[in-house]
Amino acid sequence: MLTKTTKLTNDELLKHRRVVESDSDEWHLMWEKLGRKWFNRFLKEPTVACNFGEMWQYMNSWVVGSKIHHEFRHRLHPITRTRCYVTIEASRKFTNENA
Repeated sequence: MLTKTTKLTNDELLKHRRVVESDSDEWHLMWEKLGRKWFNRFLKEPTVACNFGEMWQYMNSWVVGSKIHHEFRHRLHPITRTRCYVTIEASRKFTNENA
């Protein structure tokens, strides 16, 4: 089981990585959930949050215990003015098909 404190080799880590196909239902759902976060809600483009050329980036999806988490990063969010990392829990359907 992968937890936040687990130390893994690259090969072990890749076993826990999951791929979300662009333009899939899960792809649209995870970006929609990101846009609903409090610091994105009132932005003109909440899933972009462009600020000095920086915007949200989808990083990875990982199996963590019995769940799958999607990870996003923004290097300079326009509201928080800091680097932000957000974890979005995958849908039940995606988790059931990919865990």
